[in-house]
Amino acid sequence: YFYGIPMMLRENGYGAHITVTDPFNSSVVRTDQLVPQIDQILACTCSEKVNLIAHSQGGIDARLLISDRGYGHRVASLTTISSPHRGTAIADALLGLTNGPIDGLVDGFVDAFTGLVWGESNEDPNLRVAMMSCSRPAMAEFNEIHQNDERVSYYSYAGFSGRFADGRPECEDSELPIPRHGDTVAPEFLAGFLYLGGITSANDGLVPVESAKWGRFMG
Repeated sequence: YFYGIPMMLRENGYGAHITVTDPFNSSVVRTDQLVPQIDQILACTCSEKVNLIAHSQGGIDARLLISDRGYGHRVASLTTISSPHRGTAIADALLGLTNGPIDGLVDGFVDAFTGLVWGESNEDPNLRVAMMSCSRPAMAEFNEIHQNDERVSYYSYAGFSGRFADGRPECEDSELPIPRHGDTVAPEFLAGFLYLGGITSANDGLVPVESAKWGRFMG
């Protein structure tokens, strides 16, 4: 996970540490797993604070760490990458919260995605609670309860796919230049990409760009 990134950071003089949590579980459980690892990193490096870089649901876990576990004084910044801060319709569909002719797309997505990253079907109860943590209703409630900590700087990045997608209008408020087009959609994310709107609604096959924005949207 985070292939090549820790090595690149270390080569440029930064201390980089990778935390490990369940690949599929609720953000509450994953945050409980994260707490002792952050404590250990701070203790072993004699650091007062950490800068967190979090991908996907990891961004929700990190926000919970800061707001609910009281780590605002130990975190200098949180940078999230394609985190579903406002949830994703993919999770809603997998949980049966969305009406409409979606069964084929969802079944294809579940078979391809869970087979790729886990090797099991969506019968796994941990996958279900992970999807619940990333659903739009759950994240709407989460955002009301868990506010940003003024001591922490929040940054976000989003991804969008599709060789004919230009990321507009969703990326027009980004601080960095918008890529000329999205990347090639990987087969295992094609069903999700289409379900989220394809080239007409910027997304990376899992999370819409609008949902990935939190704090300063870098691009």
